Amino acid sequence: MTPNDPAEEPAAGHVVLGGKYVLGDILGTGGTYTVYEATRLPGGADTGAAAARDRLAHAIRACGALVATPVDATDTAGPNLRAATEAIEELVSAIDETAAAHPSGIAQELTAAVCLRRIVDASRPFVRAEGA
Repeated sequence: MTPNDPAEEPAAGHVVLGGKYVLGDILGTGGTYTVYEATRLPGGADTGAAAARDRLAHAIRACGALVATPVDATDTAGPNLRAATEAIEELVSAIDETAAAHPSGIAQELTAAVCLRRIVDASRPFVRAEGA
């Protein structure tokens, strides 16, 4: 491999992606894909962009839990709505803290946040007022 390739082969014999993740065991395979266990490499401070990506993943999971909540689940709908809303607020705060030189540098992250917020807003009518 050349140094410009996204996957590098370290001395330990594991494949490293983007200099941040090492691939481990195969977790599953399909007709056109293989799923590997990936572990973040130790060391290095977590940058604002990495924090925003982590917050994005958290917000996606929270919105997924909200969408998966049955309509008649009064005990979980309100907490899931609040968790998704808070996760999106944390995502937007993490995006604000990134050091993007131009607005176009954070356009994709903001687009994801807007789409997640629309999912939450579309879910609001299905959450009873007493559960929200």
